[in-house]
Amino acid sequence: MGQRPFPPKSNFKAYLEYKTHHDQEIEAVHELEKQEIEEEERNKEEDEEEDKEEAQKAGEEDLNKNEEKTEKKKSEESQPL
Repeated sequence: MGQRPFPPKSNFKAYLEYKTHHDQEIEAVHELEKQEIEEEERNKEEDEEEDKEEAQKAGEEDLNKNEEKTEKKKSEESQPL
């Protein structure tokens, strides 16, 4: 296309500078939002994993208590009166 026979209008140049700056700001905001969402997902996954571990430990403790009760009953039943 080549050179224009007339200079560009000053308000057009200002608009392009504003548009470039505005687009960069929007991109930065989107990147921050993306990082926040990823962090929330990681935290949620970590919390779920911790909940699973706690539930497993609680289940194991209950199982151990039940086994102890069963063994105690068996030993009481096997003792002569």
